[in-house]
Amino acid sequence: MIGLILTASFLCHLSCSSVLDEVKGRTVSGEKCMCSLTLPNYSFPAERLESLEIKMQNLSATAQEEVNKRDTHESILIEYQKKIHAMAERLELVESGGASLLDLDFNALKLDISMMEKLVTELRNDVSGSSSIIDQLQSEMMNISNTVKEMESYDKLNVLKVQRAVTMLKEQLKQCKKKQEMSWITSPEYWSCKHGGLQSISQPFVVKLNWMGQNHKHGGWGKDPFPSSMKQDVYWVAPLITDGRRMDLYREYSSYDNLLLYKYPVTYQLAKNENNVWNYSYSGQGSGMVVYKGFMYYHCFNSRDMCRININTHKVERQVLNQAAYNDRFSYSGARFQDMDFTVDEHGVWVLYVNEAGTGNIIIGKINEELFTVEETWVTTVYKPSASNAFMICGVLYVTKSVSQQKDNVFYTFDTKTNKEGSVNIILDKVEDTVQNLNYNPSDHKLYMYSNGFMVTYDINFEPLDNVL
Repeated sequence: MIGLILTASFLCHLSCSSVLDEVKGRTVSGEKCMCSLTLPNYSFPAERLESLEIKMQNLSATAQEEVNKRDTHESILIEYQKKIHAMAERLELVESGGASLLDLDFNALKLDISMMEKLVTELRNDVSGSSSIIDQLQSEMMNISNTVKEMESYDKLNVLKVQRAVTMLKEQLKQCKKKQEMSWITSPEYWSCKHGGLQSISQPFVVKLNWMGQNHKHGGWGKDPFPSSMKQDVYWVAPLITDGRRMDLYREYSSYDNLLLYKYPVTYQLAKNENNVWNYSYSGQGSGMVVYKGFMYYHCFNSRDMCRININTHKVERQVLNQAAYNDRFSYSGARFQDMDFTVDEHGVWVLYVNEAGTGNIIIGKINEELFTVEETWVTTVYKPSASNAFMICGVLYVTKSVSQQKDNVFYTFDTKTNKEGSVNIILDKVEDTVQNLNYNPSDHKLYMYSNGFMVTYDINFEPLDNVL
C-alpha cells in the first residue's frame, strides 16, 4: 500500500520521546520534531453527495405536489358535499309532501350525480389506500341516486313527460304568437291593396272531400267574401256530374263548422224536370263558378252566355259574352269545359275567357255588377290551354302552370291598372295532380282550390309595399 506522508513542523516543548509514545518521528535541529503519518487510500465521494441532494429535492417537490393535490381534493369534496346535502334536502322536501314531483328537475339531478361519480372515480385513483371521506361521499351519492330513480318511477301517469311536452309547446306557441304578431304588422288589412303583390303561398290545407264523393272530380267551392246582410257566412260547394261538364246543383252552408260536418245544408237544383223532361238551360258548364255578394256567377250550359243566380231568391239572369269561345274550345290544362272562369278580388267580379276568333290567349273581362255586362277587357299573351288555372288579386291577374304532379308554379302576371305584364316564380304545392277551380278571397286572404274532388285552402303572403321599387 502506498502511503501519504504528511510532514508537520512544530515546536517540541516536551521531549521527543513523549511524542514517540504516540507517533514515530525524529528530532531535527534540536528543538524541531518531524513525524510521518500513513493514511488509507480513500477519495472523497462528491458525486454521490450531489446525487443525494437531487433525490432530496425531487422528494420534496413530490411531497409538495401531493399536499397541493390533497388540498384541491378536499376543496372539491367540500363543494360536492354541499351539493349532495342540497339535493338531499330537495328530495326530503318532496318525500315529506312539501313539494311535488313536478318541482324537481330530474335531468339536472342526474347530471350532477354523473359528474360526482366521475370525480369519485378520479379521487380513488389518485389516493392510494382507503379514504373515509371518499367512502362517505360515495355512499351518500349512491343513496341519492337510488332515491332519484325511485321517485322518477313514481311518475306512472307520465306527469313529468307531459309537463316537459307542455313546456316545449308553450315555447313553440310563444314563437308562433311572436311570428303572428310580426305578420300582423306587415300584412295588409282585408280588402286592402296596400302591398306589393303576391309574395308566397303556404302549404295546402285539405278541408275535406266534396259531399258527392271522389268520382265528382270537377267542380268548385269557396266562401262568399261579401255575403248579404241576412247571412253572416256563406260557404258553397258545387260538384259537377261525373263527366266533368255540367253543374246541375250546388250546396250552401251557413258556417265553416256546418260545412265540415255536412250539417244543415241548403241544396238548390239548377236542372229542372218539366213533364218528365230535364231542362238544363240554367245548369252550369265547367268548373269556373264563384259566389260574390249573394250571387253565383257561372257559365251557362252549352252556350256562350254568362249566368248568375241569386242564392237567396234563386232568380237566374243570363247575358251573352260576345265572341267568347265555348264547349271546351280553349280550357285550362287538366280542367275540361272551363271556357269561362269567373273570379273575384278587392275590385269585384272578373271573367277570364278566350275570343272565338283569337289565338287562344287569355282575355280579362271586368264585370259591371249593376248591369251584369263586361265593361272593359284586357288581352294577355298567355295561351290559356298551357295554363293550369288563374285568379285575380287587386286587379292583377296571376296565372299558374303545372310543373309536376305535386307542384304548380305561379309564373305570369298582368296588371290591369298599368297594362303591364310580368313574370314571377311562386310555388303552389298540390294535393292532387290537377286543379279544377282556384279562387282568391279578399275577405280572408286565402286561396280556395277544388282539386279532383278535394276542397283545399292556402294562406298567402304579400310583398310589403316598402320593398317595391
